[in-house]
Amino acid sequence: MGRYYGFFLFSALFNLLLFIIIRRRLYGYMFGYTSFLLMFALSEYLYDPYFYPEQVYIWISICPKMFYILCALFFYTKVFQKFTSHSSFLPEWNRILNYSNSFLLVIAILFFILKIIFRTDNGFSSSFYLIISTIIGIHLILLFTNIFYSAGKGNKYTCYYLLCNIIFIASIIIYILNTLDLTSVRVMLQPGYMIIGMAFELITLSIVFIIKYRNDFIGLNRKLQKEKEQQVFLASELIKSQETERQAIADNLHDGLGNTLNALKLTLASTGNFENDNIQKIFTLANQQFRELIYQIAPKEIGEYGLYRATEQSLNVFKASRIQFSINFMGNENLLHEDLKINIYRIFQELINNIIRHSDAAFVDITMDTNEKEFIL
Repeated sequence: MGRYYGFFLFSALFNLLLFIIIRRRLYGYMFGYTSFLLMFALSEYLYDPYFYPEQVYIWISICPKMFYILCALFFYTKVFQKFTSHSSFLPEWNRILNYSNSFLLVIAILFFILKIIFRTDNGFSSSFYLIISTIIGIHLILLFTNIFYSAGKGNKYTCYYLLCNIIFIASIIIYILNTLDLTSVRVMLQPGYMIIGMAFELITLSIVFIIKYRNDFIGLNRKLQKEKEQQVFLASELIKSQETERQAIADNLHDGLGNTLNALKLTLASTGNFENDNIQKIFTLANQQFRELIYQIAPKEIGEYGLYRATEQSLNVFKASRIQFSINFMGNENLLHEDLKINIYRIFQELINNIIRHSDAAFVDITMDTNEKEFIL
């Protein structure tokens, strides 16, 4: 018997450790279920009370095994619901099972309190035993109905759960029949059919738990990877739409305002007013600023000549400023994707604008380095 008790104790502590580390309720429920199975086994198979420490024996003898059955059944139901995702697979059935399970817990607490108050068995406690047995029977019928119905609906984890519990379910039925003196079933497995059923259930469930956790973990990683790829795709599409919009604005400026300025220039030239030096200087400056504005909005050179030339050309705007710029290029820019080039160019623009607006720098040294693994600015 000590081997079985040691197994139950190890299983309880193992599930407690998993619950502390992983923080999943399933292992917390499994810890509660295994612990009360151990308490039931100790109270059911007290072959030699001297085998246990005196304090343990006194504590076990205070709580009747019916209390352990109620608590174990409560956690057993929770394990089933959590392991098979019963709340999402059959929500209506799960809600009914929750009500029954909560009522079972209330009865267990009430029974424990009454047993502490009334230490000896009497007429009241005997009647209460019958009521509790009836409640357990109803809950088991409801639980098994949920299990078989869920398995019939094709829930694969319910099928696994049913397979793991087949011996234990049979042993529970035999135990109830023998307890209620409805029949007498010969115990073929020693030292007890309940112990064998519990051991088989815990071993197989632990294996399936590990497999399920591994599959859930792999599925979660795949989901995160898919979401990451989706975010990258959306970011790329956003950049493309922004650049398309910028290009449309640049084209409209070129075709609209640009043509208007050219028309104004021709009009002034035809009237002879364009010969004025001040007017020519204003038009030259306006034309230069207009071209720079279009270039800043949508630099066509990135697609035509590449990132390096586009960034170098963009510095021509600041030749007349107090800041001296030095730029150096290394590596092959063809390793960069076109979308990434646009991103880098926008970052470069923002950095240069921040330097001009917010720093007192007299000299700016710029290096762009591209290789197979990274881009350094």
